[in-house]
Amino acid sequence: VRFLVDGEEWLRKSGESKVKRWGKNEVELYNKVIEASESCFDALMGCQQQKYFDMDGATYVESLVELSEQGRAYMTKVVPSEGPPTEPLYESLRLLRDKLSLVGFSDATVRAGREDLISTRRNNIVGGERALAEQLVQFRSAVRKYALDNVRNDGGSSLNGKEILRLCDEARDDILPSMGLELNDDKIEGDSTESNWRFCLPRERKTGSKSETRTVSSVPIIPDDTPVEDLFRVGQYEGQFSSFDEDGIPTHNIDGSEVSKTLRKKLYKKREKYQKRKLER
Repeated sequence: VRFLVDGEEWLRKSGESKVKRWGKNEVELYNKVIEASESCFDALMGCQQQKYFDMDGATYVESLVELSEQGRAYMTKVVPSEGPPTEPLYESLRLLRDKLSLVGFSDATVRAGREDLISTRRNNIVGGERALAEQLVQFRSAVRKYALDNVRNDGGSSLNGKEILRLCDEARDDILPSMGLELNDDKIEGDSTESNWRFCLPRERKTGSKSETRTVSSVPIIPDDTPVEDLFRVGQYEGQFSSFDEDGIPTHNIDGSEVSKTLRKKLYKKREKYQKRKLER
């Protein structure tokens, strides 16, 4: 799914498709498309040569995964803003969607990244979902910057500023991802012209209601004897992450999506503070 979303974003940034000479990267990707198509066909035929029919599901899925990996590798090598050929990547995405749909994957998966396929209903928003998301992200960024300035000017004593920042963080880490929007605050104040948000597969909310007020007693307590490397596997973090690095820092959310760089930095700092407290005991 991540490849479908990122691939459509890559095509959008590459501009209008024009006939251009293919290079080695384009040829390799298109050959992978042909290979994946043939493998999926053979997998669908399964054991038809015998007296019974049984689809080779493992080969089918493996072929699509390999195609996705090849496509992601292509996008890391080729810069869309330089106007490269778009046909190989377009065909990769088309084939992947067709094969996923063929074996019964939901529309939410098959249509991931395609704004024009999300709904056939009339869109009353001028500019569509992308324009709305862009304005929402800009508004949150402006509010966050205002709160940061207040906190800095007050020497960190501004309670209102801290509460606004908490709400901004909650929107970034919980509310917006549950709606299919992923933000990265690292790019907001930098010189990069790359967008600091992207569409993502909607994730399950970590909290209850939108304006839930959490008290200290409602947050699960982390046992004092918890090893540092298990800090994010218990208490308030239990059930939020599925994969961790060798230091115990989460790398993937429970839904399989990657943990953002911003959140990983925050978790790393929490781990350092926890380790320091354990050493002082």
